[in-house]
Amino acid sequence: MRILMLSNLLPPMAWGGYELIAEEVFTGLGERGHEVDILTSQFPGVEKKPRIHRLFKTWILDPYEKRGRLKQMTYSLWNYAILRWMTRKLNPEKILVLNPNGLGSLILDCLHRQKVPVIHYICDEWLLYAYRHDQKPAPLNLKRSLFGNFYTKKKFIEAKFPVENASVIQHGLKLSQIVPRSPHDAGQGLVFCARLCPEKGAHIFLQSLALLKEKSSFTNRKVTIMGSALDRRYEASLKRLAEGLKSFYQINFTGYVPRTLVTKIYRDHNIFV
Repeated sequence: MRILMLSNLLPPMAWGGYELIAEEVFTGLGERGHEVDILTSQFPGVEKKPRIHRLFKTWILDPYEKRGRLKQMTYSLWNYAILRWMTRKLNPEKILVLNPNGLGSLILDCLHRQKVPVIHYICDEWLLYAYRHDQKPAPLNLKRSLFGNFYTKKKFIEAKFPVENASVIQHGLKLSQIVPRSPHDAGQGLVFCARLCPEKGAHIFLQSLALLKEKSSFTNRKVTIMGSALDRRYEASLKRLAEGLKSFYQINFTGYVPRTLVTKIYRDHNIFV
């Protein structure tokens, strides 16, 4: 089957989980004999690879203060033209959309006006706000959607999207790569891994540690917070919270960690948040 995938980012340009899933799905479908192409964003110095078309422009990695309205409008029009061109060129039988956030809503308008079946893989609530179903210029057909978790599916049902029969495919962890062979091999510490933004709750994690600081079983433990942040003010607020806890925990912010190193950091801790 000829499949065209869409993702705003793709490793080595990575921010959160969507792009890591995109890479794994792209590779997995190809190994199963499908003709898979993926459209994603362009960045200087990224190595060119077959069937990976880095043609989109995105503002998703720009700090919030640099996401000007003119830039967003220009990129949105560019991406709309690229999608129309590549859809005609590749003639896919199915289009799989992971995360077009930061590419402009015209992308969605283009997708749902053409005749090729569109499948959304939805792991969070961005689609509820980026392209409201009561204000769309084209019908937003989510009947073929796949969800990454039951919570998000429930939110879309509550928002009156007809996704009751949509499948949930959870993107799990390979425990064999994470769990130590014996308790003696496990590191002692807590690890939090997520993009550092309010909706992921890193501040709640640190506030919870503050409530546990008097518990002898938790004090002096190392705490590792993995994840990149675009909102520098939010990142600064997290580091202020951590500063107030330095007498009780050894807190380390790693920033973005390549996927190849994530499992090693997991194994160095015994509590995953």
